[in-house]
Amino acid sequence: MEPDERAVREVHATWIAAVNAGDLARLLQLMADDVVFLNPGRAPIGRDEFPVGFSAAHQHRLHTVPGLVVSDPARWR
Repeated sequence: MEPDERAVREVHATWIAAVNAGDLARLLQLMADDVVFLNPGRAPIGRDEFPVGFSAAHQHRLHTVPGLVVSDPARWR
């Protein structure tokens, strides 16, 4: 694995761990001041708007895995 790929994978793993832990402060540390999040059907949001959306979304998501979000683990049965 090339150093650049390793660095990207490490940041991604850190991001996912912070999301799963609900660690908003860590997520904000990982963001550039001019970050823009694009979500289909929604207006773009920046760093200042992120905390509100994250907090609301995190209350509804129990588990996050790269590429998969499960909101009700009971469905696994």
